[in-house]
Amino acid sequence: MCPRTNAVNQIDHVVISKRHASSITDIKSCRGPTCDSDHFLVKVTLRERLSNALKNQGRKRKRWNMDKLKNEEDLNLYQ
Repeated sequence: MCPRTNAVNQIDHVVISKRHASSITDIKSCRGPTCDSDHFLVKVTLRERLSNALKNQGRKRKRWNMDKLKNEEDLNLYQ
C-alpha cells in the first residue's frame, strides 16, 4: 500500500523460465510482520516432474534363450 493513499501495488514477483512455468501450482503472498519494507514473503508451490528419458536410452536388454538348454546337445555344448 502506498502511504497516505488506498492504492495497492503488486511489487513482489516470482521469476521462472517458460519451460518450468507449467510446474507452478500455487503462488501466495504472505502478509506477515513488517520489517520497514513494502515487500512481503512470496511462497510458490511447484509440481516436480522427473523424466525417464535417460534411464533406457534406447538400449534393450539382451535376453537369453533358456529353452535351448533343455536340448541335451546344446546343454553339453554350453558346458
